[in-house]
Amino acid sequence: MALFQSLGVSAAQNGKRFASGTLVPSGADVSIASGLATVEHCGVSIANVPGLGHFISIATPGTAAGTVRIRSYKPTGAGDVTPIAITSAVAVSWWAVGT
Repeated sequence: MALFQSLGVSAAQNGKRFASGTLVPSGADVSIASGLATVEHCGVSIANVPGLGHFISIATPGTAAGTVRIRSYKPTGAGDVTPIAITSAVAVSWWAVGT
């Protein structure tokens, strides 16, 4: 939480806004509205313990203004950690800085 508070303070001091939330994506590659007009920086973390159903998520600014694109992956199997798209819904926490 200290990181989020630090980002929020730093962003506000530079005329930027901070947005964050938790969601359960409807698929392996989703775009969400951040509430910001533009997204300059963003990040995501798994809200629960990583496992075979969800190993990593990646956030990038979306192609539409003010959106965050979240892609989530799981390992291929217990003995193969090659990432493939998730097949079941899992919760993630995201943050974005922009205007």
